[in-house]
Amino acid sequence: MKRHILRLLSPALAMGLALVASQARADILLVPGASSIPITQGTLNNETFVASIQRASLGNSPANAVLNEAVFREASGSLTVVYQLVNNGSTPLSSLTVSNFANFVTTVGSLGSAAGTVLPPSFPGNSVGSNDPILASRTPTTGDAINFSFDATPLAVGATSSLFFVRTNAVNFNRFGAGLLTGTNPVTGANVGGDVFINLLQPSGIAVVPEPSTFVGAGVAALFSLGFAFRRKRTA
Repeated sequence: MKRHILRLLSPALAMGLALVASQARADILLVPGASSIPITQGTLNNETFVASIQRASLGNSPANAVLNEAVFREASGSLTVVYQLVNNGSTPLSSLTVSNFANFVTTVGSLGSAAGTVLPPSFPGNSVGSNDPILASRTPTTGDAINFSFDATPLAVGATSSLFFVRTNAVNFNRFGAGLLTGTNPVTGANVGGDVFINLLQPSGIAVVPEPSTFVGAGVAALFSLGFAFRRKRTA
């Protein structure tokens, strides 16, 4: 009977179960539709560095930044995406929404004060930084976009965030991801529409890669959906 059950498990599901079982690392499981889940500090657990990029946001809003991003691989083959924001805009930043994580198992966490000791020098954000994001949310159904919120402690102008991550059960990645910033009016506390990021690193499990515009379009739609929902919630 046990052998029959094991045969029914797809490799992706098996990897997902292994990811969930590893929660001794203090990662927080983030299922589609999850909202305002508190983020805790985790580690990279000797994961192998794979790639990194640095992207400047696009747009003319006061909420703009540079995003450092890196991908690491666990011994099982699954990937973790690490982020760090540098606020070079003219208003504090309240959140970052990233995509596309559709149909992947995801856990989230912050590397906190341990960050500078675990990342290789090749990662452009190899500094500890300051603010940890406090809350995480994920779009419903397929869970395309994930929002990291600094909540009551926005990332100040000129400040660098701590490193935070999404651990996945994906084994491949591409550069068709997208991101959306949300700012905070320092006087009223109201949300301010922010710049966007394109061509971010994102997990991928698709054997045949479609046109890049397909990925970017889907990712932008998902993150704007969650980003605007988050803004409405904060404004209300």
